[in-house]
Formats: sequence, structure tokens, C-alpha cells
Amino acid sequence: SGGTLSGFTGSGTSYSATFTPTADSSTGASISVASDQFSDAAGNANADGTDTDNAVTMTVDTVRPTIAVTSDKTALKAGETATISFTLSEAVTDFTADDVTVSGGALSGFTGSGTSYSATFTPTADSSTGASISVASDQFSDAAGNANADGADTDNAVTMTVDTVRPTIAVTSDKTALKAGETATITFTLSESATDFTAGD
Repeated sequence: SGGTLSGFTGSGTSYSATFTPTADSSTGASISVASDQFSDAAGNANADGTDTDNAVTMTVDTVRPTIAVTSDKTALKAGETATISFTLSEAVTDFTADDVTVSGGALSGFTGSGTSYSATFTPTADSSTGASISVASDQFSDAAGNANADGADTDNAVTMTVDTVRPTIAVTSDKTALKAGETATITFTLSESATDFTAGD
């Protein structure tokens, strides 16, 4: 129980097989041989079905830890940062900032323990390239030594739109000198469309 046997081989008094525990399970394993399953040359059937020597038990933990990555923001502009949270399904001791894949910016202030971690994400300056923060498979492990295996899970990544490109303005005049009675036309050319540029600026 708790898995399967394969590769059964042997003869005479010695046999062996490979036991593979059930995946994603924490149910213990047991391998035993009941009475009356085989017999000797005289035809005597085995009778040790209740003997503890004819069974082995093993603890099993094949449940791989998972991680959920979330952000308190979905879009960032110049001067803004996002708080990134990492929530693990099991407590671990080997999850670090180096386990996180980051594009479009940088992580700082990584902190936490057990099942809860966080960090600050700062987008790249003067960029309109989206940001991504994710954790690949086999980056950390639980107390049983099971490595995380959800690298392709959408829960283990967050994406954000980024626009940290600050608009610029060019101011020009149609005249370089003025005398009495003359005026000049001043032109303001912005690098990006804006709706809040006024004479008060």
C-alpha cells in the first residue's frame, strides 16, 4: 500500500523489487506478504502472515511544495514600486531572493521565513517594457527534501505593465527678438500626449 512495486526478480531464497511511492501523497507505505502465498519443496505454505519480520513500513512525503506570487500593483509609473508577496504551501528554510526570476526591474529588501516572504520591486527607469516576477521549479525544498515543481503554474508568477518614461517638453519661439508692438508665438511640443498641461504650468 502507498505505492507500487516494479522490477520483481530473484530465485531460491532471495528476491527483490523496486518500490515507488504514490505521487503527491503523505500516506505511509507498507509492503508485506500474507500467509499461504508460497510453499517449499514439501508443499508447506508460508504461515508468517502476522509476523512483523515479513513486512516493512515507510513514511512517505511526496507532496511537492508550491508557491503563489502576488503583487499589490498591476501597473507602475516613474517613482513607484510594488510589494511582491511569496506564499508557500509548506514551510521551507532554503527559499532566497536568488530563487526568483525578475525581468523589467529589480527586487530589494527580500525578507520572510516559513511560508511567507516579501520583497520590493522597482521597475527599470525610462522603460515601457513590462515586468515579470516568477519562481521556476526546483528552487527550494520542504523538510522532506521535495523540491517545488510548479514552475509552469500561472500562480507562481506576476506580470505588471510598466511606463517609467517621463514626458519631455521642447519650448520654441517664432522670433528671437521683439520690438514695440510685436508679439511672438511660443510653441510647446511634448514627447507624449498629455491632458493636464495648462498655462499655469
